[in-house]
Amino acid sequence: ALWGKVTMSSHGASSRLRQRLREQLQRLESLAGVSLGRSGMLQGSLYVRRRKCGRPRCHCAHGRLHSSLALAAGPARNRQIVTVSRLEAETIRSLTVGYRQFREARAGMARTFRALVRTFDELGRLRSVGVQDLRRSNGIK
Repeated sequence: ALWGKVTMSSHGASSRLRQRLREQLQRLESLAGVSLGRSGMLQGSLYVRRRKCGRPRCHCAHGRLHSSLALAAGPARNRQIVTVSRLEAETIRSLTVGYRQFREARAGMARTFRALVRTFDELGRLRSVGVQDLRRSNGIK
């Protein structure tokens, strides 16, 4: 019969590939969970901005710069810098962290999808039966 092509080694490889496929699907499900959250996201970074005010007698003229929290928000082309109060900082930080986690999950999903397709293709190649195998199994020359 056609089973002559499936050897014990290919059976083991097939089993390992099916297990890998299941693991990749579980990984996708886990990564998709990040997108199911309901909290907001903000594309940007919170940082401490240091600068001089320009008054000659101010302490900043002697090296101790003024500092304030700032948010650089939006895509690189339209980046906006906004001063943020200390009270707003924690909320903004959680929004920017949420955005980074979402983007990391998206990148992980893309990697996992590519790996999933490779695994799927490997399984297909392993299970494929060639014309020569058909001829041999049926005694056709």
